[in-house]
Amino acid sequence: MFKYLTPQGRRFHMSVNLGGAYAFVAEHLLDYAQVGAALEQCRGKDDGCSKYGVGATMGSSVFVENNYFRATKNPMLISRQGTDAKGDGTFSGENGGMIKSFGNVYAEKGKSSNFTSVTQHESATDFDCYEAAARDETVPSSFVALVGGTPYDNFDTDTKRIYVYTPAAAAAVPSIVTGYWGAGRLNKGDFRWTFNNAVDDTDYAVIKEMKTALENYKSTLVGWFEQ
Repeated sequence: MFKYLTPQGRRFHMSVNLGGAYAFVAEHLLDYAQVGAALEQCRGKDDGCSKYGVGATMGSSVFVENNYFRATKNPMLISRQGTDAKGDGTFSGENGGMIKSFGNVYAEKGKSSNFTSVTQHESATDFDCYEAAARDETVPSSFVALVGGTPYDNFDTDTKRIYVYTPAAAAAVPSIVTGYWGAGRLNKGDFRWTFNNAVDDTDYAVIKEMKTALENYKSTLVGWFEQ
């Protein structure tokens, strides 16, 4: 379980499981998979993200399972298709990847359509993600990235490439990742910051006061202890 504070001062809680030697590349400390990567994000919390949550480019395959997206604009994006193709594009013009989605929760959504992902049920070719009916569903090879034509890898259903696990329910994620055993150090560590959701949820600018507090932070960590 990891907790990231983005350069923009936004909250981001996530749990990432990687099987084998798969690559994970982060952009702005949001989920950004590229160059044929196979990535699984499960039991994560995207909290007040004003740009996007999970992005797939360059033939990557991403399984997004049981995540809690609170006030997250563009929770899932595939480069140059679906929601990403409606404007100027979020990424750098790369070919698309594929995202399989299952069991995710979208809470406190904004008024625009950007807060809910476009699935294959709405468009079989121009979607943000493939919404699975079951977590072990295999994505048919007929569903491919609109630009690049890459199908989903189905690594998450291959027992030789993925380990067995039982994810927590998405509704329970906020209390887990913000609890004593959640993201970051035990009991939330020794750095505290209170966000103003009414302003910060939609503001992509740097929170200057938080940046200053982080730059001046001095750890009270005593040391690492192993059994």
